[in-house]
Amino acid sequence: MFGKLAACATAGMLILGLTQYSEAKTQTVRDPQLTVNAGEKTSLRDLYAWDKNCRPLNISFRPGFSLTGRIYAVNDRFRVNGAPNDPCNGKSVSGKRVIFEAHPGFKGKTTVSYSVKTPNYPDTFIFMRPLRVR
Repeated sequence: MFGKLAACATAGMLILGLTQYSEAKTQTVRDPQLTVNAGEKTSLRDLYAWDKNCRPLNISFRPGFSLTGRIYAVNDRFRVNGAPNDPCNGKSVSGKRVIFEAHPGFKGKTTVSYSVKTPNYPDTFIFMRPLRVR
């Protein structure tokens, strides 16, 4: 009945199972610190969602404000890595890759955030990732 929101980080995978709730909430996901290079693009997370027929669902992505760089998403394709009994497991769906590019002159620590929403789940997810920029 409901699809899944899958979020892949470069260092690991987070799959959030979906359950219907009567009231939408905001959930915060705190990612571990990542070290990035100033002036270079770094992939923070892959976001994709699918329905029971393995069709990709549109993901709403809203970057947070950052004085230390640019956070944005690009369209990409991903292989579903769901539960072993999920009929969509191993199939390809479209989604978004979250990218951060630290300003060339910035060095130090910062935290970036962005919000994600899918049409098959009432909650909004706020992802926060501390970064060490060198």
